[in-house]
Amino acid sequence: MIGASVFSREISQIENNEIVAMLEIVFNNAPPQFWTKPASSTSKYHPDSSNVNGGLVIHTKQVFYIAKAILDAKMDLLLTDRDIVLASCLLHDIYKYDFSASQYTVRNHGIGGVQFIHNLKPLREFLASTYKSPPSWYLEILKCVKSHNGRFTKEYTGFFDEAQTIVHLADWIACQRWCYFDLVKLK
Repeated sequence: MIGASVFSREISQIENNEIVAMLEIVFNNAPPQFWTKPASSTSKYHPDSSNVNGGLVIHTKQVFYIAKAILDAKMDLLLTDRDIVLASCLLHDIYKYDFSASQYTVRNHGIGGVQFIHNLKPLREFLASTYKSPPSWYLEILKCVKSHNGRFTKEYTGFFDEAQTIVHLADWIACQRWCYFDLVKLK
């Protein structure tokens, strides 16, 4: 089974154990197309390196490392915020393709991602076993996933907090046709 182990290097850089558990649950229940499809169903919006079979995983890793570089350059974020940003980057396109056989990406996949994550029974059970109501870190991650497309969605209000801004910028940079880096060198 494809799952969280694909992102083990990235997940190991997150310190909050509850966020790590959340990521493992989500990735172990992700739509199969997340693991096999290209980042762009039309090949228009991403570099060639992520417009291949499995390219959405490559794109997700690119977004993660771009955000990490932004965070490393900007040292005044709290540790929890760092984990929220990095987890949000890993989850931002979790529902870019749904469980259907469609070759095209889901419209408003940020909202679809939030609904998918929120409706995962194993995740709901995990959160309910620890919290009376959803924890703030969970709500912050959902907010970042929902808004990661920025001004390119109708949900954009013109204001992003710092975490939303970093997630959006990292995704935006990773979507540029010129953005390419060798993931092999990251191992």
